[in-house]
Amino acid sequence: MDPTTGVISGTPMVAGTYLDTVSVSNAGGITTKVFVITVEYSNVILMPNPVTQGHFILSLPGWDGESANVKIMDFIGALVQVNTMTVVNGIITVNVPNLIAGNYVVIVKTADKTVIKKFIVK
Repeated sequence: MDPTTGVISGTPMVAGTYLDTVSVSNAGGITTKVFVITVEYSNVILMPNPVTQGHFILSLPGWDGESANVKIMDFIGALVQVNTMTVVNGIITVNVPNLIAGNYVVIVKTADKTVIKKFIVK
């Protein structure tokens, strides 16, 4: 944080959710605020999108060997599918043969990572 302008800046290096506490003081007193900062994994790829053949692939570089909980929700928020999968060579293949055409969200969680991606089924 720049002490003159109060601007917080930087380049996130590790994805995740972080709590940061900032305290500011002057002659009028001290104010403290907690900020939640979420840094997303920008290198995660879902393909193909739209999904047309009943499955999609998630590329998860650096996640090899991790056990992942995979949830699929429709855009109303209803949970439509849950799987536990192991990431192999940075990839998981998610079968969705019973999803009707529409918009969905996939949420992939490991012990210390979470990714959310939107996708379309045609």
